[in-house]
Amino acid sequence: MMKHYLYFLVLSSLNGFAQIQVHEEPLHHPVFEKSNTRILDVIAHPNDTSLMHQHSNNYCYVTIDGGKIWVQNEGEEGRTLELPLGFTGGYFNNPNHALVHRFANRSEGLIRLIAVENLSKGNSGTLPYQPSDEEETLIDNSHFLTSKAPIAGGKQEDFKFSTQAVIVNLSETPLYVEKKRKSSELNKWIWVEAQSTVSIHNPTSQPIWIVLVQVKKP
Repeated sequence: MMKHYLYFLVLSSLNGFAQIQVHEEPLHHPVFEKSNTRILDVIAHPNDTSLMHQHSNNYCYVTIDGGKIWVQNEGEEGRTLELPLGFTGGYFNNPNHALVHRFANRSEGLIRLIAVENLSKGNSGTLPYQPSDEEETLIDNSHFLTSKAPIAGGKQEDFKFSTQAVIVNLSETPLYVEKKRKSSELNKWIWVEAQSTVSIHNPTSQPIWIVLVQVKKP
């Protein structure tokens, strides 16, 4: 009986019936969850290969350590892609059509992504957000508004969010953040509550770029 059960599990997995959820996959580390948002710190060392896993929620990711990656969606041939620093992407057809795939690090160095899941089943579609003159919109759909903004050397920029957001620092140099009269360092990413104003200071003499991922929800 045990042999038949194990055979069924293996066969089911090969046929795509036993995928694990993304937050249970070993290379995807859940590091934060609150108010319909979950953040995954995705870390893959050279030759690491993920298990076949399922994305049941819409998600947006930002690359903070780039490289060459091999990706295989369920039922398709694998393909190799180059993920540069600061690349943004995601999948926005859930929960109607869940994404099932796996990936492998084909680089000589670390690949790391910050993935933001929108756990809400609905969406708001628009946000009352005023971008700065130098801010570039990267993704704007029913689930996320993602943009890229520079912080000039020695300068401070203020950002006002009506919804919760994740701020990703694309530099190795920490930035200084002030929110709700509390100061902290922005090393790689921070989570920002809705209805917040965040001041970000660049202590260097060179511009540093950040990515803002705003999560839309009903």
